[in-house]
Amino acid sequence: MDPTLRLLTRLLATSALCWLACAAAVAFFIDYVYFGALDPFRSTFSEFIFTRQGARLVGISMLATAFASLVLGAALISAKVPGCRAAAWLIGVWAVGLGIAAVFPMEPVHEPLTAHGAVHRYAALTGFITLPLAGLLLAAQFRAHPEWASLTRTLRVLSTLGLAGVLAFLVTFLPLARPLWLLGERGYSGLTERLLLAVHVLLLLVLAWRLRRHAAQPEITPKREPALVRGERC
Repeated sequence: MDPTLRLLTRLLATSALCWLACAAAVAFFIDYVYFGALDPFRSTFSEFIFTRQGARLVGISMLATAFASLVLGAALISAKVPGCRAAAWLIGVWAVGLGIAAVFPMEPVHEPLTAHGAVHRYAALTGFITLPLAGLLLAAQFRAHPEWASLTRTLRVLSTLGLAGVLAFLVTFLPLARPLWLLGERGYSGLTERLLLAVHVLLLLVLAWRLRRHAAQPEITPKREPALVRGERC
């Protein structure tokens, strides 16, 4: 890799890690401070906007994650990893969806769906789906490259768990008269959303950390054959 691109990749990956750490710290702070105000097993992360400082802190956490994702996409391209451009586009869709969801807040749970609430809902859903797809795409591309093959299984597992988490989260909102396990069980909506968010953030962290390590590795130069001494026969 070109030394300039190597340095750029390392800076971008480090920046992504820092922004993700800030986003996670704010999210943990919100859950800890307002634990008694809302039930974290039932209430989604977005519902914390109705707490005293939640409207500001929830937006900060979501926007920080979105910015970290965009930076990570740029790091993938600068590192020229296999499948980087398609994966960067999918990660960009996730980031934009998260940013839109932060700008268009949801309405209170017991009120009818509004226009900005619908934008929030479907933007977030689009992002939840596209990020695991990016992970599966990279896993498929990495399998044929020894330099990245060790990351294939981790990306595949995290991406599959992410998609399963999206499905589990969605089924809790099914309008069933009698809930069956997670089907229509609104009481677990907050728990399933936090689990899928944790998997999504972990996927981003794994990629950023691996890119940073890749950029920090010294360039391996091929050994040169010793020059023949004058008069030496081949």
